Amino acid sequence: MSHLRTTIVEAARATSAAPNFFRSIDIVGDEGLAERFVDGGMLANNPVKFVLNQANELFPNSNIDCVLSLGTGRTSVIRINGNNSDSIFKRLLPTNIILKALVKIATDCESTADEVDHKFSDTPGVYYRLNVDRGLEDVSLSEWTKSKSVAVHTRKYLEKEEVHKKVLELVQKLYQSPGLPTEA
Repeated sequence: MSHLRTTIVEAARATSAAPNFFRSIDIVGDEGLAERFVDGGMLANNPVKFVLNQANELFPNSNIDCVLSLGTGRTSVIRINGNNSDSIFKRLLPTNIILKALVKIATDCESTADEVDHKFSDTPGVYYRLNVDRGLEDVSLSEWTKSKSVAVHTRKYLEKEEVHKKVLELVQKLYQSPGLPTEA
């Protein structure tokens, strides 16, 4: 098995290489073979469970000390709007509306975040999920022109007292991790 030694920048590029918007990235492993990476949105839009499984494989006798899951904003409620006057055949055929709802279901991150949150509910201070809760429901990946709106909603989210406390706790935890300096 080839082990990848990648930089944080390469890892971030690999996880954000959505095929319609960003090129894939090749990362070379120990054996000199390159592996190609693209965004895993349809398979694992929130890959936290894959990360935890990998950590357990690599370090089977260790405890997880800290998990940070960064969201891209909560989506609106997934629903299928239809017109009751349509014929029964039109309603049974997969329409654009149904396909859009299926894509939203397949790329939903919150059910995974909730599942992992539940997994760590008995060990507070291990799992941290940061995800803007309002304002980004209708911003899609292709709408880079809405970056100012994303920034405003993100700032508002981070200004909330409970989020601010969570971020401070996380920073403190990371700052006190073994191998990191303990003096400013």
